[in-house]
Amino acid sequence: MKLKHLLSIIFVLLLAAAGVMPAQEPPAKITVNVPDYRVAKGADVDIATIPGGSLLCAEEGRPLVPYYYTDVEYPAGFRVQAV
Repeated sequence: MKLKHLLSIIFVLLLAAAGVMPAQEPPAKITVNVPDYRVAKGADVDIATIPGGSLLCAEEGRPLVPYYYTDVEYPAGFRVQAV
């Protein structure tokens, strides 16, 4: 009986070390807090920025577009359904 328990414990520890533990349920809702944008007034244009974000400039002469990027981790084996 003791051998059976010892083998069970060893098996669980090996699974944990290999990262093959059963997946946890992901949260039903993930909240990302994006800082409020700021506007810098220039001579001819105003430039909107998001603190901690970046600016996208796809074409010369077009407005700069502020964007904010973040990583969200969720358990393996699950998919994001909607954003």
